[in-house]
Amino acid sequence: MGHRWQIALLAVVLAVFSWYLVSGRERVESWIQVPVEMTNPPTSLFISKGAVNKLEVRVRGPKGIVRSLTGREKPYTLNLAGLQVGDNTILIEERGLKLSKSLEVMEIKPNRVQILADRIVTQSVPVSIRYAGQLNDDYRILTSNSTPASVTLRGPESMMRKVPSLDTKGVVLPAEPPAVWAARIGLRPPGEDVEVDPVEVEVNIAFGLKTKALWIRIPVAMQVAGSAQASLITKHVGVLVEGPLSAIRSLDLRKDVEATLLLPGNPAPGKHTYPYKVVIPQGLTIKELSPPAVEVQVHGPSHKTP
Repeated sequence: MGHRWQIALLAVVLAVFSWYLVSGRERVESWIQVPVEMTNPPTSLFISKGAVNKLEVRVRGPKGIVRSLTGREKPYTLNLAGLQVGDNTILIEERGLKLSKSLEVMEIKPNRVQILADRIVTQSVPVSIRYAGQLNDDYRILTSNSTPASVTLRGPESMMRKVPSLDTKGVVLPAEPPAVWAARIGLRPPGEDVEVDPVEVEVNIAFGLKTKALWIRIPVAMQVAGSAQASLITKHVGVLVEGPLSAIRSLDLRKDVEATLLLPGNPAPGKHTYPYKVVIPQGLTIKELSPPAVEVQVHGPSHKTP
C-alpha cells in the first residue's frame, strides 16, 4: 500500500510528459499583431500619407509557443532614412520581425508600405482679422490692423501653397465701441500639422459713427427790420445736411431745422436777393444750400395812418 501513491504519481507525471510531447509537436497557425516603430525620418520631410503603426502577421509553429504569443511582441523597425519627396514604397521584410525561431512566418499584412512624403517649408503670411457677430448699426470700422501684421508658418509644402493669409479667431465686437479698441487674439492654424509663430497677435480697431447726407426742403421765414413791405419770391430752400446716422434718423424737420431771413431796413422797391440763415441741431453739418440766396419782392415803404 505504501508504494501505490508513488506508482500513481509516476503515472501522472508520465501522462503529463506524454501530453507535452504530443502537444509540443502539434503545429498550429495564428494571426498576431506586431507594432511598427518608424525610425530616422528626415527632418526636412513630412509624412502626409501611408504611416502605419502595426502589422498583421500569420505565423505557424508549435501549439504551445503560438499560444504563448501575447500580441505585444517586439516592434518591427521601419527605417525611413531613405525617404524622398513624393511616393515611396518600402517592403516589409520577414527578417525584420523579432519572433521566435520556432515560428514560421506565413503571411504579412501589409507586405509593403506606400508612404507619401512632402517637403517641409517655412513662409510668412499676412494676418486677416475675422469678426464674430454684428457691429452696432450706428457704428463703422474706420481702420483695423494687427501687430505683427504677418506671422511665420512651418508645414507641408502642398498645404502652404493654399494659405495666402491666416485668419484670427473671431473678434467679438463691443456693443458700444470706443474710439479705439485693442485686444490679444489667437490665430487659426490651417491644419494640425502646421506650426504658427507667434500663436496670437494684438488686434487694433478704430471705430466711428456711421454718417449720412440728406437733402431736406424747408420753408423760409422772413422778418422785416424796417417799415418796408415785402414778400418772398423764393419761399422754400434745399439744405444738404450730414451727420451721424442716429442724429439723421431722429431729425424732426418741423422743430429742428429753420431757415430765416432778416430783411434790412428800408430797402428800395423792386426785386432783391438776400442770403439767409439755416439753424440745425448740434452735431450736424450743412454741406450745401440751394439756392444760396433767396429772392424778395419789396413793394415799398409801409403806409402808416397819421
